[in-house]
Amino acid sequence: MLLINKKNLDTLAIDFNLSQKQYSQFSAFVELLEQWNKKTNLVSRGDVSKIVSKHIRESIAFSKADIILENICALDLGAGAGFPGVPLKIIVPSLKLTLLDSRKMKTLFLRQVVQELSFSGTDVICERAEDYSTFPDRQEFDVVFCRAVAKTEKLWLWSKDLLKDEGVLVAQKGGDVSDEMNQLKRIFPHVSVRLKSSSHLGDDRMFIIIKKN
Repeated sequence: MLLINKKNLDTLAIDFNLSQKQYSQFSAFVELLEQWNKKTNLVSRGDVSKIVSKHIRESIAFSKADIILENICALDLGAGAGFPGVPLKIIVPSLKLTLLDSRKMKTLFLRQVVQELSFSGTDVICERAEDYSTFPDRQEFDVVFCRAVAKTEKLWLWSKDLLKDEGVLVAQKGGDVSDEMNQLKRIFPHVSVRLKSSSHLGDDRMFIIIKKN
């Protein structure tokens, strides 16, 4: 593991009072990601040194977004290298998690993560979100979460048929989202949406939370 990631992981362990098992799982996850990133682009080269300080911290922030994660079924939409799903599974082991991504190499990586971290109740699916949402045998989820993989109106279009009644989409975004909110309201005028600050991360990131009524 890179020294900078090790130092940041030690700080994370203190900040979130990680158990020894959680620390070991995060350590194994970071090492796997560093190794795989040498041969395939799971995160940008410039972000390898920010795996903990940026990607893992932003993922854990989902647990502060006023949503219940204990013993629920959740979908990580566009999971990529496993953010936010893998860190949330480590923090909340009872989370029943599905990691969805359309890129084969990333789902191969995620399957190895699930195996090596001994995750139970975790599935990995290689499909496009817009296709998976049309499958007649698709699962329905309590929560769909994602980190800025598309415009909000598209995220809701893909997510609404994957959610149970009263389920929520939680999308983490940065910057000014007013245009996206206006577009969302134009396309889905009756949607129930609220914004929650994620300012404890030290930037302008926030959560867009949309509830299926």
